[in-house]
Amino acid sequence: MENNPATIKKSPFCPHLPSNLRLRPAIPSVYAAAHMRKYCLALLFALSVLAPACTEPAKVEVKKLAQSETMWDGTPLPAYPAGQPEITIIKVTIPPHSTLAWHKHPSINAGYLLSGTLTVVSENGKQLTLKPGDTLIELVNKYHYGRNDGADPVEIVVFYAGKHGVPLSIAK
Repeated sequence: MENNPATIKKSPFCPHLPSNLRLRPAIPSVYAAAHMRKYCLALLFALSVLAPACTEPAKVEVKKLAQSETMWDGTPLPAYPAGQPEITIIKVTIPPHSTLAWHKHPSINAGYLLSGTLTVVSENGKQLTLKPGDTLIELVNKYHYGRNDGADPVEIVVFYAGKHGVPLSIAK
């Protein structure tokens, strides 16, 4: 297209503007109103389809990880002690190829294995092997130890429901 002012055809309505320039009228025409109506209907349809996905709240998922009246060896859990309750939550990391010392827990506790593979051995020789995502209702007042035979660290979160002033574990 040539931009030479001498060759540009002038608009009959406004001599300083080219004739092929389209100006929008100040008052919408019937044609513009029809386009606006179509645009609004399309927008309303899109919003009606997309809005439920945007406004519906995320669904909460609850998954029970463990519930038991017995320890992992099958014996019943003891009664909770009288006195001031104390909740403790710890994360234990056991290095690769390591074995914990013999110990016992005077309070009810449960664990959730985050990583690694943990083998728990009781004093009477029973064994339990845990992998990530497994839970453990721990032995109470029974000596046992944990062992990591793998090449990766074991990480376990343990929840204790004990009594104020009572230790979490007692060495043998």
